[in-house]
Amino acid sequence: MAWTKTADFEENDLTDFDSTTGTGLATSTASKYAGTYGLGVATGTAPAYGSFTSLGSVARVETKLMFDPNSSVFAALVPVAEVLNSGGYGVSRICVTKPTGSANYIACLQGRNIYRANSDSVLENDWWINSLQYPTLTDAYHSLRMITIIRQAGDSESAYASFPGGLSSVPSYAFSVFTYDSFLFVDDVFSSTVSGKYSQELGRLDQLNYGITDTVKTGISGTMFFDDISWAQNEASVAVPMLLKARASSSNVWTNPREQTLVQGSTGALSLLWEDCGAISSPVATAYLDNETDATIFPSGSDSSSVNIQTTKPLASLIGGNDYVIAFSAIIDGKTVIKKHVIHCVMPGDEV
Repeated sequence: MAWTKTADFEENDLTDFDSTTGTGLATSTASKYAGTYGLGVATGTAPAYGSFTSLGSVARVETKLMFDPNSSVFAALVPVAEVLNSGGYGVSRICVTKPTGSANYIACLQGRNIYRANSDSVLENDWWINSLQYPTLTDAYHSLRMITIIRQAGDSESAYASFPGGLSSVPSYAFSVFTYDSFLFVDDVFSSTVSGKYSQELGRLDQLNYGITDTVKTGISGTMFFDDISWAQNEASVAVPMLLKARASSSNVWTNPREQTLVQGSTGALSLLWEDCGAISSPVATAYLDNETDATIFPSGSDSSSVNIQTTKPLASLIGGNDYVIAFSAIIDGKTVIKKHVIHCVMPGDEV
């Protein structure tokens, strides 16, 4: 992986960052993950963070950091890494907290929708959490990786909630929005995702912050540790899965989307988000061709799950001209639930 920039703090200062905000950031040997020095961030209610700025207004940003709660008290949700658009609004961020009575911390992704409530100049926004996906962190260093990808939505979507005075009062950019998806990997295991949208007037992705990236409530104390913070654009050191979705409580037996097309020779895993449940267990994906099981499609590896996300073994041996049915099975609330997905496989030279 060719990272665009890395902060390893081996200079024993904060010069690896393009800028810093607030106080409480200090390098030390005690905070290191590797090498000689790491970064300590003293907790408090005010923002205190280091930044990589001017990323180039890119459509995809991947960042990885080593993070250690270091026995800090997190009675509130603490944002520790955040990607912003060129308009200065945070788009998605990694947050950490420690539930009362729990021996472990939990991480989560927050996404942000940014919109206008009316035709005036006020941009409103709200942060939200995928409340079903909380991967666990022990009180030690962990790898946190966030990948954020933005796309331009069609004219049928709007960044505005309502339009007093009718459509004639709406600026021309009202119907131009970005949608985005963010993916969280904890210790290189796909663990959580969020999606959202915001007005295109705010621009693409252009800044990353690390530390305490926003004002937080009272009830936090201690010093958390960071090290080996990196970012890159338009590259992938880990595959971003095509995220399928299904509802365990629905009578619909198909995933959403129901099907996809892959080219012969494609590899990688499939991931299924069970939208309406907590933790799942015993995930299994089985491939069928012509109503018969085909063990060559998932020949090796292990099915896995993280909270309510099920991930298959790596795909292999897809043959063009075939339609495969993938049956996702998991135990949810004590019952076995199965949903189906179709893969249309085409040859590399097919024109349609």
